[in-house]
Amino acid sequence: IGAIWFFARSSVLNNPSNFQAAEAVKSVAANSPAILSYLGKLFFPVRLSVFPVRGDIMLWPGVVALFLLAALFISSKQRRTPLAVFGTAWFLLFIVPSLAIPDTSSSQYLMYHRAYVSSLGLGLLLASVSFPNFPRRVLRSAGAVVLVLFAGLSFVHSKHFKDRLSFWKNAADTSPHSAFARNNLGVMLFLDGRHVLADKVRGKAVELDAAVRLVHGNLGLLLMNRGDLAGAEEEYKKELLLNPRYDNVHYNLGLLYHRQGKAEEAVDLWNRTLELNPNYADAYANLIIHFIQTRDLKQAAAYYKRAAEKGLALPKEIVDFFDKMRPTL
Repeated sequence: IGAIWFFARSSVLNNPSNFQAAEAVKSVAANSPAILSYLGKLFFPVRLSVFPVRGDIMLWPGVVALFLLAALFISSKQRRTPLAVFGTAWFLLFIVPSLAIPDTSSSQYLMYHRAYVSSLGLGLLLASVSFPNFPRRVLRSAGAVVLVLFAGLSFVHSKHFKDRLSFWKNAADTSPHSAFARNNLGVMLFLDGRHVLADKVRGKAVELDAAVRLVHGNLGLLLMNRGDLAGAEEEYKKELLLNPRYDNVHYNLGLLYHRQGKAEEAVDLWNRTLELNPNYADAYANLIIHFIQTRDLKQAAAYYKRAAEKGLALPKEIVDFFDKMRPTL
């Protein structure tokens, strides 16, 4: 199954990450304490985060849950050991793949939704032991309390997904050491028109980690939208030093140079964008428009043909232009 998955993944991704097996094993080992966090959230879903990072997770709920499971298994008068082993393996094997995160990732975070399927293994583990005999009324009352409590926690947590600002505010609050989360919160505040607060939050992100990826790229985009082209260019170049294969930064720097009248530099950057991401429709569109404006219809038609062959959606004015020019071309 693993081999089939790997083949399918490699077939559908344009730019699969060059993540070697040795790196994956090393990453899983480094992130293994997070297994306790996953276990803890299933028993004690408190301080739920939309973007949990390794440095800010709480391990004590997992330690308590592990202790309770061990005590239950040891004190059980009847044990179905094969089922317990199978349930434990199920829980771990569905969690472990989510721990393989490249060290170069700017957004290393845990994925608590992976615990949904893993929790079935936990159910099998609990089914393998016998529980103390409690009155049925007590069990029903305890079950009702847990159900209402967990439903309430789910309802409260769902509010963190209602919009982009709520999402990244929760991410920054629950993962205070994540420069990536704080940077994205700054972007959302800027888009919300709260520029002063956005600058303050973004500055905190740089303080946490000036080398984190995407921070300088996003800051460059904000500065460019403000009209500070010099500042934006500096930030884009900083991002490219850290993240030279980030297609968006090449594209945005191309936009900046085009605004400054540096057409050749812009064309080079948009072509580099297509090298990194052959399906970047906006890069094709800008190249086509540039060559139409410079009356190099042969070049424009070549890019249009490449984009059409890939089935990319281009602006209507470009499509209409080539529909009219088709007899001439």
